Amino acid sequence: MRRLYFPIILIVFLTMHFTDAKAEFYFSAGVPLNYTFSGENYNGETFEAEKVSGRLFHAHLSTMFGLGFESYEITLKETGYALYDQKVAITIYDLFYVLPIPSILITVGAGFGEAEMKCISCSDYFNKGQVSQYYLQLGYPFASFMDVHLSYHMISSTLVTKIEGKELDLSGTNIALGFGISF
Repeated sequence: MRRLYFPIILIVFLTMHFTDAKAEFYFSAGVPLNYTFSGENYNGETFEAEKVSGRLFHAHLSTMFGLGFESYEITLKETGYALYDQKVAITIYDLFYVLPIPSILITVGAGFGEAEMKCISCSDYFNKGQVSQYYLQLGYPFASFMDVHLSYHMISSTLVTKIEGKELDLSGTNIALGFGISF
């Protein structure tokens, strides 16, 4: 009896992994791992992220088009420009397409939303800004109804100061890791 365990497990795994089962509903959740600023403030200084936290949610029905929601909070390192506990909050709504390629999940998407500087008196000095992004996500499916994926986001965002009308370029890149499941 013990000799049958390995062949049975192998057959179940191969059947689950290589079948063409189509999901009626797909949901994924992820977390940002790293945010790197590429923009500068109006003095030419670059921002540095101390840490990033947040969440990403994406879903689609049996079609390959879907909708998503992303929310990040990036804590800035204290520099000559950034104040203590100064954060950038980014919220993005996505539209994406899953390419019909077997054995790997490739998703391309774009999103729009808003950015806001958060600190004790930030609302007195900064207006909320617009955000746009496009992203690429690579996923590896396993057990025919789950996947793990890594995504790379190119984010463009600018905030304008209330007093002088100067621009802060908060553009950057984000790398996120997620897990998806099909029902």
